[in-house]
Amino acid sequence: MDGIERRARRDLYLFTLLHPERYEGLDAYQPRRPGFSEEVLPLLPTGWRGAPRGIWFHVVPPDNRTPASGFKLHVSSVPEHARALLRAIVPVLAEEGVAFKVLVDEAMLDLTNSSHQSGGGCGKFVTIYPRNLEQFH
Repeated sequence: MDGIERRARRDLYLFTLLHPERYEGLDAYQPRRPGFSEEVLPLLPTGWRGAPRGIWFHVVPPDNRTPASGFKLHVSSVPEHARALLRAIVPVLAEEGVAFKVLVDEAMLDLTNSSHQSGGGCGKFVTIYPRNLEQFH
């Protein structure tokens, strides 16, 4: 246990989240049950693409014009409201043609809402990538 604690430091929970004996980053996370993509995909128009990458499910329109840098919006939720929130915002995002990402499942939403998450990452559920300042407004 000393080796694990030495390598994991204060993040022992994160250290053992994916594997009980060795560290794997959250980019290797695989949901154990259906996640939020099952809520998102039926709400998307034809041609939109969605794919999991680590703890996020990334969604892009057919004519994705997301800039390399710019504004982004973060939307927070508690697990009890997450699916209803997706049903409310995904049609608007699709109508606007804006790329976004959503956490892959409830376990990751619990994690980002927990005290295990740093202040900069705490509470994020959906990240929206407007194309320009006008769309941002």
